[in-house]
Amino acid sequence: MSKHELIRMRFSSEVLFIDIAQEVVQKVLENLKVLEDEIFWVCLAVREAVINAVKHGNNFDADKYVEFVVEIRGEQLRIEVMDEGAGFNIDDVPDPLSDENILKPSGRGIFYIRSFMDNVDYEVIQPAGTRLVMLKKLTIPAGERA
Repeated sequence: MSKHELIRMRFSSEVLFIDIAQEVVQKVLENLKVLEDEIFWVCLAVREAVINAVKHGNNFDADKYVEFVVEIRGEQLRIEVMDEGAGFNIDDVPDPLSDENILKPSGRGIFYIRSFMDNVDYEVIQPAGTRLVMLKKLTIPAGERA
């Protein structure tokens, strides 16, 4: 029988919730006995995704909300982050590895998310916002599987 967990959170665009969202994912993955390195990288992707929603999507506007969903089906992790901002075109995001951007101190969040997760999809939603869906096949040692 495969394990199924679903956690839904809705929070205002405040910095404190970035840590809370990351901690939720970390605790769930630790409970599932996912490999430590994998937990670290998934949590980094989650952190970047929520920072992007709070900072770039909602411009730190506490009257705008972030929807955060964590779903586990067996060994498949699905995380959804949705903001209420103006949306953006993923093709307009500068390449952080290009010569003119390589030394910039920011602008690597989407690159990190794509690097650490198996599948990443962005969708502009109406009337406003962006939905990010991240998928990851979890590595759970055979002796630890539920």
